[in-house]
Amino acid sequence: MKPTSFIICAAIAAILMAGMAAAVVTSDYFEYGDTNGTLVGLTTTNTAGWGANGWSGSNNPYYQTNGLTFSTPNDVYVNTQEAGRMIGQQAGGTVTRALSPVLDGTTVWMSIVFSGSFWNATPGVQQIRILINGDTNNYFGVMSNANTVTGLWHVAVNGVATTQSFVGLQNGNGGGLMVARLRTNYSGTDDSLAFWLLTNGFPLASATVTDLGTPLYETNATFDIWGSSISSLGIYIKSARNENDSSPRWFWVDSLRISSGTMSDDDHVYEILTGVPVPEPGAVMLGLAGLLGVVRRSRR
Repeated sequence: MKPTSFIICAAIAAILMAGMAAAVVTSDYFEYGDTNGTLVGLTTTNTAGWGANGWSGSNNPYYQTNGLTFSTPNDVYVNTQEAGRMIGQQAGGTVTRALSPVLDGTTVWMSIVFSGSFWNATPGVQQIRILINGDTNNYFGVMSNANTVTGLWHVAVNGVATTQSFVGLQNGNGGGLMVARLRTNYSGTDDSLAFWLLTNGFPLASATVTDLGTPLYETNATFDIWGSSISSLGIYIKSARNENDSSPRWFWVDSLRISSGTMSDDDHVYEILTGVPVPEPGAVMLGLAGLLGVVRRSRR
């Protein structure tokens, strides 16, 4: 290989690696050690994109060391199952975790795996809510429905809740994947929230926005939902029984992923379904400019 060609190849490799390093998928796989217990007070080394190394708030949500499996046909969803999970307690409780930097003026996608073992409980007895900026008036989630094969999804915007049944559970057990798209100041000062719920399998790891289908919910009016930035997330979780009770009537969550930055919606979807970052256009352009400089110098 000619020296010039070698230099160019090395530069390309370095640029691609730098581009990947510049991109981050903010995640929480609930890697909080080897002992079950109250989640608040536990810490994790996974802090990229977060302003804290753990959750704060209620002592009701608990941590379990075994991860939550979200299973689709052929295991096409890319999940991290070797870590732990969050489990709700009968009293219910809310925890929050700050984001850093705050996410402003951008489109944010997020996904979280959920599962429940008692969907046929009285509606609302078991719930999972993902709170935007920790706000109990603005959230998306799922809850029990007093039916063995259906649950309820629910979205609240400025305190107004929308709830509908969804199918995909077996004998009161099972779960899936919640997906949301949050657009800050999408129209002037107004924000936009769209919500999908996936309980049936398809090749999620290679999915596009079109593959997700029509959102179950999308704001169709003008709302300033969360202001000009998303600075934190909250999780409210409630089970019908405590984790040490003999009858399994619990709700769990795991594998929270957040994709932000300047990229296409398809790239955002790829990130939240695989956990693999996509280089942002700015990093790629900067790398190309550097490559051009390397080529010029190598020809002197």
